Amino acid sequence: MTIPPRTYLVFQVIYEYLSEDIHPTYREIAERCYMAHTSVLRHIDRLEGMGWIVREEAKARSIRMGPHAPGLNPRLMIDKTPPKD
Repeated sequence: MTIPPRTYLVFQVIYEYLSEDIHPTYREIAERCYMAHTSVLRHIDRLEGMGWIVREEAKARSIRMGPHAPGLNPRLMIDKTPPKD
């Protein structure tokens, strides 16, 4: 499966927040990814469709890891590059 680099970056940021037991807001993710929060929503929708994340509707800070979320390679966390399939 190929995932766009910006979508993978959004996933990395979510993963980093959740690893610290913090559920991020869309705006927090947008700030860390240097993109508009409306763009973040599009990437979050894609990640949810892939099963990498799960969120509850109409509930703030409800993002959590999904059943198909991959483990992250520490090297990828530094390089900010998507995995090769």
